[in-house]
Amino acid sequence: RRSRVTRAHRQCVEGRCEMTCSKTSLSMDCDGLPDNGCETSPSEDNCGACGVKCTDPDKPCVLRGEAELGCGCTGGRDVCMWPYPHCIDSSNDDRNCGGCEVACDPNGDGGPRPPNTYYGCREKSCGALKCNSLTSDCDGDLENGCETSLFTHDNCGACGNACEPGQECRMDSDGVPQCLCPAGQTFCTFFGCEGSGCAGVCTDLSNDPSNCGTCWHSCIA
Repeated sequence: RRSRVTRAHRQCVEGRCEMTCSKTSLSMDCDGLPDNGCETSPSEDNCGACGVKCTDPDKPCVLRGEAELGCGCTGGRDVCMWPYPHCIDSSNDDRNCGGCEVACDPNGDGGPRPPNTYYGCREKSCGALKCNSLTSDCDGDLENGCETSLFTHDNCGACGNACEPGQECRMDSDGVPQCLCPAGQTFCTFFGCEGSGCAGVCTDLSNDPSNCGTCWHSCIA
């Protein structure tokens, strides 16, 4: 009897759905046999690609990004092993400040702080004043707090990032304000739009497996 294909799904290629290995499972088709699917799981012997071995104990097979595996971390980042091997930037990570699982107290010493700010990690030390989400210190004076909203037409996601005519400052799928949409992409809403409270994603319908050819036409089985 024909074996069941494992850890494979349909991918969008030029607007059409084709079978490929799942990026989310990071599995691979190392034996070249389509009948048994993507049979090889990531390991120290197959890290990110078939036959890529991690031989240095200080550089284990780690998750470098959302769907990227490699031997050790790059760009000066550190390896954390819990809850799975992954890379962190311990110099600015509020949850891993100077080392793994070293979380900063956002209230600092409990004293008053400027509007729209909290205390986080900078240069591997807690206690640095930072802006809350969706705000910024555009005037360069933290004493008056983070006075600028980054969810406006003139400051969309960054100070001075003004949207082009015909674009709106919207939340993308990761909750980040963007001028939607860039040329060549289509905005697919999650639940429809109401004013600036629209949430969705800009995507290229020719190669997005979740929006293949049209919004929400999924190739994923």
